[in-house]
Amino acid sequence: LDAIFVPVGGGGLIAGIAAYVKYLRPEIKVIGVEPDDSNCLQAAMAAGERVVLSQVGLFADGVAVAQIGHHTFEVCRHYVDEVITVSTDEICAAIKDIYDDTRSITEPAGALGVAGIKKYVEQRGISGQTL
Repeated sequence: LDAIFVPVGGGGLIAGIAAYVKYLRPEIKVIGVEPDDSNCLQAAMAAGERVVLSQVGLFADGVAVAQIGHHTFEVCRHYVDEVITVSTDEICAAIKDIYDDTRSITEPAGALGVAGIKKYVEQRGISGQTL
């Protein structure tokens, strides 16, 4: 396993996954995925401190959070390798891909991981990795 892609809202899920994965296998990348209009973790990581977004998008309402949690940010800043953002169109494409593969309809927040993997592979020309 080379990387794990985790949807980010308040940060609890990614903080727990990152702490556990880095304890067991520190070489595995933990990559957060946020909507580009609700990127509170990415903004906080860039600033080095928690920030409050002036507004958040509502399409992926399960992760529409204006400020990352205090304790979760402290964990994320140490263990999360990277945060990428995806557009609403990329989320919709991921929902369709999941439906085509599994006949399951996910909510937008549930499709963030797949959208993030697709964008990561496309941007970096990744092949031969387990994501």
